[in-house]
Amino acid sequence: MDPALEALAEQVARLVPRADLGWPEPWLEPAADRTGWAARVAELRAVHNQRVLDGADALAKAAPPAVDPADGAEATAADVREVTIEVAGGTISAQLHLPRGNGPFPAVVHFHGGGFWTGDGAVLRRLDGALCARLSARLTAVVVNVDYRLAPEHKFPQPVEDGYAAVRWLAGHAAEFGVDPGRIAVSGVSAGGTIAAAVCLLARDRAAPSIRFQALLAPALDLSVHLQSEPGGFRDEFRRCIDLYVALWQDRRDPLVSPVHAEDLSGLPDAFIGTGSHDPLRGPAELYGLRLARAGVAATVRRYPATHTVALPETQAARTADLFAALDAALRTTG
Repeated sequence: MDPALEALAEQVARLVPRADLGWPEPWLEPAADRTGWAARVAELRAVHNQRVLDGADALAKAAPPAVDPADGAEATAADVREVTIEVAGGTISAQLHLPRGNGPFPAVVHFHGGGFWTGDGAVLRRLDGALCARLSARLTAVVVNVDYRLAPEHKFPQPVEDGYAAVRWLAGHAAEFGVDPGRIAVSGVSAGGTIAAAVCLLARDRAAPSIRFQALLAPALDLSVHLQSEPGGFRDEFRRCIDLYVALWQDRRDPLVSPVHAEDLSGLPDAFIGTGSHDPLRGPAELYGLRLARAGVAATVRRYPATHTVALPETQAARTADLFAALDAALRTTG
């Protein structure tokens, strides 16, 4: 690992001391108290979410973000609305970022990370919300920041179906928000990248809605992998997240859980996949890009000097710039 990146990762770890935060039980016995269990899950989720926010603050303190000269007041000036989307068995919320000007606009439906069980609420609106605001301003695009339902209360396939419902919702409301339904992309980070890739598979197989592009950053595209050679901390967290998300072992190679195992990748949207040189999840993500290309899908895979969660400011700036450029190139033209 690059010494500067290693030093940064160690510094962030020191600034965010890792205590035993606790993990929820992944499932309930038939006679268990579901109300009490759900309350405990919510309590632990809040603790883990706060750790994510503390980690973001620590990273900014240790290595202030590089200034992007293209960003300015307009990056925060988009109209942001809270919307409700109907899904099977309930509703989900989302942040809708609307650009200035007159449409029709391209659109991006974004899915946050968090190991399938965290990343909602304040994390969604602060961290992913900032990215979505920049996307909306820089691409002059409508961006939907989706607060999909989380495990373990809502295991696979509900988060994937929520993501699919969000894209269908946007396509169905295209005229209302000035969206060009032929220029819709999905993006996702980590677990959100898994959901974005799975949504593309669903949209292809169900023949709607039309998705032009998929942008995946540090996606977890093989949840059947054991990571036996990886350091215990990340390996154990990864295993726990999968236990919370996927109830049955045999489901872990389902293409909607682990998209790299899909037999047929033809007909999927073009892709941009960003991986980290020291991310334990890098291998399946890069293999997915290779398999997409072999299936005739235009796929760009770029590896950055980064772990799964930590990158130097210049790396983060370059990765974000590449993400914006890929989306802009894919969505710029109509037809």
